[in-house]
Amino acid sequence: MLYAATSNGHVCIVEENRVVLRWIDTKLSRIFNISVNSDTIICSGTDGYIRMLRTVTLDHIVTFPKIPAILSYNIEKGIKQIQNIWDNSVNQSEILEFISSFLIESIFQAKPK
Repeated sequence: MLYAATSNGHVCIVEENRVVLRWIDTKLSRIFNISVNSDTIICSGTDGYIRMLRTVTLDHIVTFPKIPAILSYNIEKGIKQIQNIWDNSVNQSEILEFISSFLIESIFQAKPK
């Protein structure tokens, strides 16, 4: 059997004689990655969602939530922390120290490994 993802978001099980046994609409506008093992199929698409399906039946198991962009998450988190420090203290050197350490931490976390 062959597992295939179509350009419009469907996952199909195809037999050796090119007959489609089963298919499912994953509700992803386009699938870019598909991984198959003995129990599950995992596919991800343009919408930022990851779907997990059963290998034999193509039943939907779970949809993983969208993962926030690393930089936007870190920046939002940092802005909230800066605002809390500003509200609770007027010590500008403390604020500048925090901002510089936060920026250094964000830069090193954003680098690809």
